Amino acid sequence: YGYELSEDNEYQIAPYYDTTGRLIAQKLRTKDKEFSITGSASKMGLFGSQLARRGGKMIVLCEGEIDAMSISQSLGNTWPVLSLPNGSQNLAPVKDALEFLESYDKVVLCFDNDEPGHTATEAVLSLLSPGKAYVTDLGEHKDANELLRQDPQTLRNAIWDAREYRPDGVVN
Repeated sequence: YGYELSEDNEYQIAPYYDTTGRLIAQKLRTKDKEFSITGSASKMGLFGSQLARRGGKMIVLCEGEIDAMSISQSLGNTWPVLSLPNGSQNLAPVKDALEFLESYDKVVLCFDNDEPGHTATEAVLSLLSPGKAYVTDLGEHKDANELLRQDPQTLRNAIWDAREYRPDGVVN
């Protein structure tokens, strides 16, 4: 993912790339979870998108950069995992990448297990085609990173056991 620490260890740096693979922005995070962005914040898409090819069996979408890397690690870094650039409150990058996400057979949503995460899940579910979206259950854990630190196998199982979302009234 290219995630790194600054030379003075004051910032965690999450790189964001455009569709050609050119670095366009960096999101900086302090130890106190204060964020700032260098570069073109308005052009930031989904974190990790430079690693995902178009189309495939499964892609995972989550809420933060650390969660994306945690899920990817739990899956052996073999499946594409992307995250929202600014948490669950801004879903514009999902809308911008909808055609790309829809190119996958299965879009697994693994947002935080809190009210903003549940609200974002519902909003993204309304954007995806019926039968395309799957929702994870993190149990009592706050997010994917917390679950990875406590039980990597359970995180992996949560992704693979994600339940297909079917809107009311839609039947095969």
